[in-house]
Amino acid sequence: MKREYQLDLLRNICCLLVIVMHSTSYIFLTAPNNSLGWYSAMVMDYMGLIAVPIFYMLSGYFILNKKTLSYSYITIKTIHIFTSFIMWSFFLSYLEK
Repeated sequence: MKREYQLDLLRNICCLLVIVMHSTSYIFLTAPNNSLGWYSAMVMDYMGLIAVPIFYMLSGYFILNKKTLSYSYITIKTIHIFTSFIMWSFFLSYLEK
């Protein structure tokens, strides 16, 4: 499959938006309500929210754009996602203690 640089650029922009979205959550907790910093954090947080659906759409595009979508490919991807989910769940539950 030929590399599509526009989609790579969109993916990079979405990565930055997710980082901005996660970094503004601290401002919500510390800035007084209705202040300029609070409103700025709110705007940046809402701008970052668009990145998650775009990631899902890009993933669907690349999965459905494959020439062959076999049972083994779906099984391997499901196992990778499930393993990652379990590992992060244990890691985060360990941090909460």
